Amino acid sequence: MCHCTPCTPPPCVCAPYVALNPCSCPHVALHPPSQPLFELMIVWKIYVDAEGRVTPVLDLLPRIPVQALQHNKAAVENGPQCFRNMLLLLGIEASIESLIRSVGMEK
Repeated sequence: MCHCTPCTPPPCVCAPYVALNPCSCPHVALHPPSQPLFELMIVWKIYVDAEGRVTPVLDLLPRIPVQALQHNKAAVENGPQCFRNMLLLLGIEASIESLIRSVGMEK
Protein backbone atom coordinates (compact mmCIF):
# COMPACT_ATOMS: atom_id res chain seq x y z
CA MET A 1 0.00 0.00 0.00
CA CYS A 2 1.34 3.40 -0.91
CA HIS A 3 1.91 5.72 2.04
CA CYS A 4 1.90 8.94 0.03
CA THR A 5 -1.24 10.91 -0.74
CA PRO A 6 -2.17 11.58 -4.37
CA CYS A 7 -1.43 15.27 -3.84
CA THR A 8 2.08 14.74 -2.49
CA PRO A 9 4.11 12.15 -4.39
CA PRO A 10 7.69 11.49 -3.26
CA PRO A 11 10.18 14.05 -4.60
CA CYS A 12 11.67 11.50 -7.01
CA VAL A 13 8.37 11.18 -8.95
CA CYS A 14 7.38 13.43 -11.84
CA ALA A 15 4.04 12.78 -13.56
CA PRO A 16 3.60 15.19 -16.47
CA TYR A 17 0.09 16.36 -17.19
CA VAL A 18 -0.72 14.37 -20.33
CA ALA A 19 -3.81 16.41 -21.26
CA LEU A 20 -1.52 19.31 -22.18
CA ASN A 21 0.03 17.14 -24.89
CA PRO A 22 -2.43 14.42 -25.95
CA CYS A 23 0.07 13.07 -28.51
CA SER A 24 2.50 12.07 -25.78
CA CYS A 25 2.41 8.64 -24.23
CA PRO A 26 1.29 8.57 -20.58
CA HIS A 27 4.26 8.08 -18.31
CA VAL A 28 5.75 8.67 -14.90
CA ALA A 29 9.38 9.76 -14.59
CA LEU A 30 11.49 8.75 -11.60
CA HIS A 31 14.57 10.80 -10.71
CA PRO A 32 16.87 9.60 -7.92
CA PRO A 33 17.70 12.60 -5.70
CA SER A 34 21.39 11.72 -5.63
CA GLN A 35 21.75 11.35 -9.44
CA PRO A 36 20.02 14.19 -11.29
CA LEU A 37 20.97 12.99 -14.81
CA PHE A 38 19.53 9.52 -14.23
CA GLU A 39 15.87 8.91 -15.11
CA LEU A 40 13.54 5.93 -15.25
CA MET A 41 10.31 6.32 -17.18
CA ILE A 42 7.36 4.00 -16.68
CA VAL A 43 5.37 4.19 -19.91
CA TRP A 44 1.98 2.57 -20.25
CA LYS A 45 -0.55 1.76 -22.94
CA ILE A 46 -3.95 0.20 -22.46
CA TYR A 47 -5.41 -2.09 -25.09
CA VAL A 48 -9.10 -3.03 -25.24
CA ASP A 49 -10.05 -5.86 -27.58
CA ALA A 50 -13.38 -6.42 -29.36
CA GLU A 51 -14.74 -8.43 -26.41
CA GLY A 52 -13.92 -5.63 -23.98
CA ARG A 53 -10.91 -7.30 -22.34
CA VAL A 54 -8.47 -4.71 -21.06
CA THR A 55 -4.73 -5.39 -21.27
CA PRO A 56 -2.36 -2.88 -19.68
CA VAL A 57 1.16 -2.82 -21.09
CA LEU A 58 3.87 -1.16 -19.00
CA ASP A 59 7.49 -0.63 -19.97
CA LEU A 60 10.46 0.69 -18.04
CA LEU A 61 12.70 2.97 -20.08
CA PRO A 62 16.00 4.01 -18.45
CA ARG A 63 17.79 7.21 -19.41
CA ILE A 64 21.31 7.07 -18.06
CA PRO A 65 24.42 9.17 -18.70
CA VAL A 66 27.07 7.43 -20.83
CA GLN A 67 29.59 7.47 -17.97
CA ALA A 68 27.22 5.58 -15.67
CA LEU A 69 26.25 3.18 -18.43
CA GLN A 70 29.86 2.06 -18.81
CA HIS A 71 30.10 1.16 -15.11
CA ASN A 72 26.87 -0.79 -14.73
CA LYS A 73 25.77 -1.78 -18.23
CA ALA A 74 24.31 -5.18 -17.23
CA ALA A 75 21.99 -3.65 -14.62
CA VAL A 76 20.72 -1.09 -17.12
CA GLU A 77 20.16 -3.67 -19.85
CA ASN A 78 18.37 -6.07 -17.47
CA GLY A 79 16.25 -3.41 -15.76
CA PRO A 80 13.28 -3.44 -18.16
CA GLN A 81 13.02 -7.26 -18.11
CA CYS A 82 13.31 -7.31 -14.31
CA PHE A 83 10.48 -4.76 -14.13
CA ARG A 84 8.30 -6.96 -16.38
CA ASN A 85 9.03 -9.94 -14.10
CA MET A 86 8.13 -7.84 -11.07
CA LEU A 87 4.83 -6.89 -12.75
CA LEU A 88 3.96 -10.57 -13.18
CA LEU A 89 4.89 -11.45 -9.60
CA LEU A 90 3.65 -8.43 -7.65
CA GLY A 91 1.12 -6.73 -9.91
CA ILE A 92 1.14 -3.20 -11.28
CA GLU A 93 0.62 -1.14 -8.11
CA ALA A 94 3.12 -3.02 -5.93
CA SER A 95 5.74 -3.04 -8.71
CA ILE A 96 5.52 0.71 -9.26
CA GLU A 97 5.55 1.40 -5.51
CA SER A 98 8.62 -0.82 -5.09
CA LEU A 99 10.41 0.98 -7.92
CA ILE A 100 9.53 4.40 -6.48
CA ARG A 101 10.81 3.35 -3.04
CA SER A 102 14.08 2.02 -4.45
CA VAL A 103 14.69 5.08 -6.67
CA GLY A 104 13.84 7.49 -3.87
CA MET A 105 16.34 5.98 -1.44
CA GLU A 106 19.47 7.94 -0.63
CA LYS A 107 22.76 6.11 -0.19
